[in-house]
Amino acid sequence: MARKLGQIIAVRQNTWMVRIPLGCDPETQQRNYYNRTVHGSLRQAQKFLGKKINQLGAKREIDGARIRLDQYLDQWLKTIKSRICAKTYEGYESLLEKYIRPSLGKKCLVAIRPFDIQTVCQQMTDRALSARTVQGAHWALNAAFRQALQWEMILEVPSKGLKLPRIRRRENVNSLVYKHFKPILKRAGLPNIRLYDLRHTAATLALTVGVSPKVVSEQLGHTSAAFTLDVYSHVLPHMQDDAAAKVEAFDGRHANVNAVHFSNRWLTPSWGLTTGLGTGIRIGSKGA
Repeated sequence: MARKLGQIIAVRQNTWMVRIPLGCDPETQQRNYYNRTVHGSLRQAQKFLGKKINQLGAKREIDGARIRLDQYLDQWLKTIKSRICAKTYEGYESLLEKYIRPSLGKKCLVAIRPFDIQTVCQQMTDRALSARTVQGAHWALNAAFRQALQWEMILEVPSKGLKLPRIRRRENVNSLVYKHFKPILKRAGLPNIRLYDLRHTAATLALTVGVSPKVVSEQLGHTSAAFTLDVYSHVLPHMQDDAAAKVEAFDGRHANVNAVHFSNRWLTPSWGLTTGLGTGIRIGSKGA
């Protein structure tokens, strides 16, 4: 079997510790083991381990054969109700009720095989149910079977290793929008805007308050700042007015430097010339 059911630990020559995991206690969540010292050869220890695993397995099969999946799920849901949030519990209960119980509920717990669960998942896919719904139903059932293993009711989890449809990115976004974003808009009394509109709003506000177009471009994941400025050209007139006001308010006599090197030229404040924007600027070669 895929799961390791026991181990043999050498204690000393011709003495072995046989250990078999028995799952977790449902109350304390402590992991329990069956431990027994065996004297003799390694082959004798292996024989003892195999025999004990069969005995324990037979007991689990008997326990699991006495209960149908519907009965077990009822008990499992009662057990987890106080340990998980109400929304998660309602999701589990709904998914199991709609998609798992109708097909597998009458089967004995130990009689359910991976093929049975794979068939249910395929039927859900054939009904054009979303990949998220299929995976959600499988997740709930898998959690239930993992607990059954810890309670020693089954030997293996039959919901492992199945082929499930992949959740696409668009499906994730749609789920986010309709489960979370739209309700937030409604509670806040805001118009029914798109999630994508928030991106445009954030970029527009950033450019309006003077954030560098390069920074905004990087935040948006654009290929260049030029592309960002082209997309948000409606913001530019305001930015140009603001830039003109800043230049007009500039007084070169309060600057900390007297010249700024620019592309092999020097911009030097000229105290005698003025323009409509304020202090004039004389452009000349270095040392002019």
